[in-house]
Amino acid sequence: MPVLAFGLLVAASFLVVFASGGFAPRPMEAPGPVGGATPGPAASAPAGGVIPIVSPLTGVVTGVEATGLTKVTAMTLRTADGAQTTFRIGILENVVEFPPGHLTEHMATLAPVRVFFREEDGALVVYRLEDAE
Repeated sequence: MPVLAFGLLVAASFLVVFASGGFAPRPMEAPGPVGGATPGPAASAPAGGVIPIVSPLTGVVTGVEATGLTKVTAMTLRTADGAQTTFRIGILENVVEFPPGHLTEHMATLAPVRVFFREEDGALVVYRLEDAE
């Protein structure tokens, strides 16, 4: 059943709505080895078993976690090879051009985004978001 999020109709398979008004992505798959990444079929692990993820990644938004209309804290991206990667939203260098709340529109329309990130304390942290079309 679709739900309304930020004025957009979003498929319920992507989103869980809590009574407090917050929402979070449903678990898509078991988290992968690096920052929640799930490698696609073409990925191969180097010695040590950890698959490096290189910034930027481009794909469709499959989940958005927020504590309100303007405070997005995390997102999940699916790349063309099927890999799902979860990111924490950091301080964005282009927050005026791409406000984090815009991610829900991308999730609803499946319009791709480009995510620039770095690893911090074992998490993949976004510092820039762009429209990928």
